[in-house]
This record gives sequence, structure tokens and C-alpha cells, in this order.
Amino acid sequence: MKPVVWLIGGTSESRNLIKFMAELDIILYVSVATDYGASLIEAQTNLHVMVERMDLAAMRNFITVNKPDCVIDATHPYATIVTSTVQKACKETGCEYLRLVRPAAEEHKNCIIVQDFNEAVELLSHTEGNIFLTTGSKTLQEFTSVPDYKERIALRVLPMLDSLSKALELGYKPANIICMQGPFSELLNIEMMKRYNSRYLVTKDSGSVGGFEEKAQAAAKAGAKLIVIARNGEELGTGYSEIVKLLKDQYKRRFNMLRVNIVGIGPGNPELLTNQARQAIEESNILIGDKRMLAAFGAGKCLFDTIKSSEITEICQKADAEKDVVAVLVSGDVGFFSLAKTITGKLADCECRRYCGISSLVYFSQQLNIAWDDAKIVSMHGRNQNLIAAVAQNSKVFSLTGGEHSPNQLCLKLCDHGMADVKVYVGENLSYPEEKITYGTASEISKLEFPSLSVMMILNEHANDFKYTVHGLNDDLFIRSKVPMTKQEVRSVSISKLMPKVTDNIYDIGAGTGSCSIELALQAQAGRVWAFERNPLALELLEKNKALFAVNNLDIVAGEASEQIVDMPAPDCVFIGGSGGNLCKMLDIIYTKNSDCRVVINAITLETLIEVVEYYKTRSEYDLEIVNVFAARGKKLGAYNLMMAQNPVYIMTALKKGE
Repeated sequence: MKPVVWLIGGTSESRNLIKFMAELDIILYVSVATDYGASLIEAQTNLHVMVERMDLAAMRNFITVNKPDCVIDATHPYATIVTSTVQKACKETGCEYLRLVRPAAEEHKNCIIVQDFNEAVELLSHTEGNIFLTTGSKTLQEFTSVPDYKERIALRVLPMLDSLSKALELGYKPANIICMQGPFSELLNIEMMKRYNSRYLVTKDSGSVGGFEEKAQAAAKAGAKLIVIARNGEELGTGYSEIVKLLKDQYKRRFNMLRVNIVGIGPGNPELLTNQARQAIEESNILIGDKRMLAAFGAGKCLFDTIKSSEITEICQKADAEKDVVAVLVSGDVGFFSLAKTITGKLADCECRRYCGISSLVYFSQQLNIAWDDAKIVSMHGRNQNLIAAVAQNSKVFSLTGGEHSPNQLCLKLCDHGMADVKVYVGENLSYPEEKITYGTASEISKLEFPSLSVMMILNEHANDFKYTVHGLNDDLFIRSKVPMTKQEVRSVSISKLMPKVTDNIYDIGAGTGSCSIELALQAQAGRVWAFERNPLALELLEKNKALFAVNNLDIVAGEASEQIVDMPAPDCVFIGGSGGNLCKMLDIIYTKNSDCRVVINAITLETLIEVVEYYKTRSEYDLEIVNVFAARGKKLGAYNLMMAQNPVYIMTALKKGE
């Protein structure tokens, strides 16, 4: 949630402050008294302008509902009632209050200072000559007490209907009314006073920002006496520059940062570029991207042919934040398997803005005239995701290809896993004149050659055969022999205790037929499973079940597990169904690799149970839970159903304390 700031006031300083705060990553509410005041504020994305005169209750309610970090009172120095009300609202709600003050004007020769408007009226009532009144529409009533005011007073108010109407209703002559928005130069003030032959200029101490100096100098040069309405005491608060500094510090905004536009150019055809993306490229004088991108968009720019993040970072470091704007061109959309993700993280000292493009998925689906919202999305470009499992479990799969994972190579793997007949569309050079879309079965596509950087849409009408929503698959789904297998009931509890995550690296030690390995691979689709087994017959069954379930993220490792795991990547969790007498040795190796590893051990003998208990007595940093699972299955015997007991299994779970 972005922080909230509430600014009250429509002065020139407040408008400057609003422009500054446009660069901050905040939500800004601005309150002004009139529609005219609102019209002077430039629109920006983080800004909400409110035209409303609030009383104390309304201000309290606004603060309570919107919870601003602070309230900035940028009202006119003479708006004392508003300031007092804002201060009370902030005090009662505990909200931070900042008062933006103008420094008082310096005293001038030929200047008369009065304490309030009534004193000014009293003074002018004992004078002769014309008066130029610049104190605003709110005080017009007071000055009607000046003798012959209709003839003597020329006044200047804001160009607003209610200001003009008020002046006319009070009897001021139309010819003596100037409706005009400042700022007013010294010369313009002089000309106005000469026009009305003014002997007196009445103004408020609005400070240098409010144009006081221009009026004071003009009065002196026009030969007019300057009458100044003093402020009510010396106002406490913070100057403009100090408030700017406070806001910078508060919101840790980095100023003078290099602007970097990360632009998704879509499939590549310039005609498919969004208007926002086109504008971002046009405003950039430095373009980075591959040759094909630069050829389409690089006219008149400083060009760098690279997509390496390290080189992009170096180019940006050398750019001049004062003069340069950089555009990094990326294919497709910035949020779809894009280089933009990597780049943004490496350009912490730059102001990065992303501009979306048409992704290859969207464009390819359009060309195929099919919907893509129900597609499983995979990228094999610079990644090693499990496309095989995705196709086995989903009727529609979209995949980016690249490097060794070319369309024909991926289709060869589909064939190896029994999916030779799935329908495959391959798109190459999308959106360019040489665009080509090829259709065939996985078997047919595997025999053809394609550019490495292509896209695929794969349709598998039999995918529902492999939709798994729970662990604990039916034992009959697996290819079996005389090799031991962890049965459904025990497997279900064991995997629940192991708590595999989708991205986990997992060991299955003593894998047997692979029932646990298969289920773990299905659970950790974005991770990897290593099945360790030394029995040749079991290894053969493992390979068959791997192909049957199309779990391409499963690696089968032959040999003694205590030796093989030494050089393997660190596991996140480990299931041990058989140890071959090397249990303690393996546990030591596992914990050396990852002391936080989750471990589940199955045992049917008391000797193994005792070995595990004794091991964890020396490992006080782990909690050991033991569950004894008894299961019996019904068997039909003539007219009777008998329950046939299976071996009781000890399921032992070791978790680091605090996990």
C-alpha cells in the first residue's frame, strides 16, 4: 500500500509542491476551495483533487478514513480560520501536521503597515485620491465603508464568476474591476495603477512568492502610497525548500535518477507496437536491444546491440541522468517470461518504467484462432521446466522454446513418453513477413527442423487421464513386480509428513518401483526428484513408471545411495524407504548439505526404529515424530469379506525445531 499525503491549499507554492510530489511514490490528495483553484492544478496519476470547504468534523473524518502520513497546510497566510481548523483536526487524530509558510516581506520606504482590514478602511477614510485594492474578493464588504468607494476604488480579483458577482452586488463599478490571475510583474502593476490614477495600493503581506515585492516596487515607481495589512503575529512553520527536503527524506526518493524505459515491443512487427510503447521509444535517445529490434526502431538514436543484463547495467551506469533517457527493447510483453524482470533488479539506481507489449502467446493464439486463457504456460527458453508433465496433465500447453530445447527435440521427448500423437503447432518468425506456422503430431514435428527461438501450442485430448489432485495414488496405476513398493495408505501419510513444495529438490532413497518418486515428482513440478536404487529389477521398473507418468523432472540414479548423494545438489526434503544399512552415514551427508532438510523415514523393523531414535538423540536440534500405521484391505472370500492386514509401518518425521 502506497503512503498517503493530504495537501490543503491552492496557492502558487502548493501547485509547485504538487508538481514535485508527482515524482514521489505516494497517493496525493489535494483540497482546494474553488473549481477555479482545481483547474490550475495539472493532472497526474497519483493525484486526487477535491473541491470542498471542510469543517472540523469533515477533516477528522477524512483523516480517519484515508489515514494520511501527514497533512501539509499550504493555505494562504491570511486563511487563519482554515489553518486553525486543520491544526485541531491533526491534533485530535494524531496525524503529523506541516505548515508551509511564506517568509514575511521586508519593510519598504513609503509603506504604512496596519494591523487589520478595519484599520486600513479607517486610514483610507481620511484620505483623498484613488485606491488600487489587491486584497481579494473576501474583503470587499469592509472597503465599502470608504467614502466615495464606488468612484475611488479600482480592484483586482480572480477571474471567477462569484468574485465578479460579489463586486458588482456591492456596487463597485464594472469599469473599475479587473478579473485576472497572477503572477503580476512590476511593470504590469505600474500600468494598472496609472490606468486608474491610483494614489494608494492596498495589499496583504503575501511574501515574495505572493508577488509582494513586485507590488511594492510598482507603488514606489508609480508614486503611490503602499498600505500593507500585517499578518496576525509571526507564523510558525516550515519553508518550501525545507518541506521538499522532508518529503525526500520521508519517502526515500532518489532524485536525478536515470530514466530507463523497458519496452515490450510485441512479436516484433512495428505495426503491433502500442502507442505508449512507441512514445517511450521516441522520448529515449539511447536504445538497447538485439539487432532486429534496433533496425526497426533505432533511427536517429544511440544504439547498443546487446541483451546481456551485465552489459545493459554498464551502459546505464555510463549514461548521463541529466541528458539521457534509455529504452531497453524486449520481445513480447514485459511481464511474460521477459528480460525485463532481470533488468529491473539490476538497475536499482535507475527509475525503471515498464511498457507492455503483445506477448507471443497472445499473438500466436490469435493466428491459430483459439483461446489461450485455458492454456498451461511453460517456457523452455533458458529454463528447464517440465514440459512433458505439463502436456500429460493439460489439454492445451503453450511453450516458448530456445537453445537445446528446440521444437523437434521437445517433440522427441514427447514421443519417448508415449505422447507421439498429440497435436503440435509451431510458430516461427511471428509477425514478420517470413512468419511460418507448422502443424502436425509430435511424431511428425520431431522429424523437422525449426529455429531454436520458436513457440509451440500443444493439444492433448487424452490429458485428463493424468489429472492428480491428491497424493496417495492407487497402487494399480503403477507397473509392479516382485520389487517392494510403498503402498497407497502408507505413501499418502508419508508424503503428507514430508510436505513437499512445488519447487523442492527431493531425494527418494531406496525408491523400489518408484511409487513415492512418481508422486513426489508430480508434487514438485517446478523442482526435481532423484530416485536412488541399487536393485537392477527395480531400476527397470522405475524407468517404466517414469515414462508411464511422464515425470520428466525425475532422475533415476543407480548404485549405493550413501555414495551417490555426495555429489548431488542439496535436498529440501528426503524420503528414505530403504537404507541398505547406511542410514546414519546418509543422514550425516544430508544434513551437511542442508541442515534444515525435512526427512521422513519408513521402517518395518524394530532395529531400524531403534537406530533412528538413537541417531536423533544426538541431534537435539531436531524434533522426531513417530507414527505407526496399521492398514488392512478387504478381500472377497466366497460369500464373505475378510480384512487382510498389511505389515505395520513406522513413519518417522524429523524436522528442525522451529520449522
